[in-house]
Amino acid sequence: MGESAPCHRSKNKAFINPYGAHDRSIRAAQKMCSQCPVIRECALEALRSGSTLDDSIVTLGREVIAAGHVLPKGDASNDDVWPVARKLAKIARVRPPAYVVSRPRFRPPSQCRECGRPMVPWTRGEVPEGMAMHYAQGWGQCCRSAYRMHREVREVPVTRKPVDRKRHHPETARARAATAARRATNCLRTSELSTATGGEDRSGATGAGG
Repeated sequence: MGESAPCHRSKNKAFINPYGAHDRSIRAAQKMCSQCPVIRECALEALRSGSTLDDSIVTLGREVIAAGHVLPKGDASNDDVWPVARKLAKIARVRPPAYVVSRPRFRPPSQCRECGRPMVPWTRGEVPEGMAMHYAQGWGQCCRSAYRMHREVREVPVTRKPVDRKRHHPETARARAATAARRATNCLRTSELSTATGGEDRSGATGAGG
């Protein structure tokens, strides 16, 4: 979605944190959405903007206001997700997506993928002699460097928080730069004032001594 969306220029924090905002702010945000020229694109993006940490499952976005609707919390049940998804799909003029609710939990193999040493699940206790504790994705603690090399070669996506569209917006960056410039100017003025005041005090002391 492009920068033509009015919410990108709005200071209303309800867009990015509706569960911590006042009802009045939420209603104002939803009213802005109702008049948005890109509400369809916004709804389409919200339908597929959520994901698991490893990006293996795409789902509905979470905890923002999109296309006039408050998206559910991250731990919301399917009963809360599907109604919002259907409303957004209607706005986007697409069929409601068939989200994958969950996936089988990864079970580490009995041997390290790199060295073949027998492995035990992760534990805080002692590891039996001759065995290795599971580290990640089938690699044991003994072969962590090999696992990191495997990640670099395959370019496995890093599990990081999605970039906040308002925090990293160009207008926000310009506002932060302006604030930093004002603070630097104020610090410089304070320093000059302190220097001037200190010089006058020293001059007075010299005169009194003479």
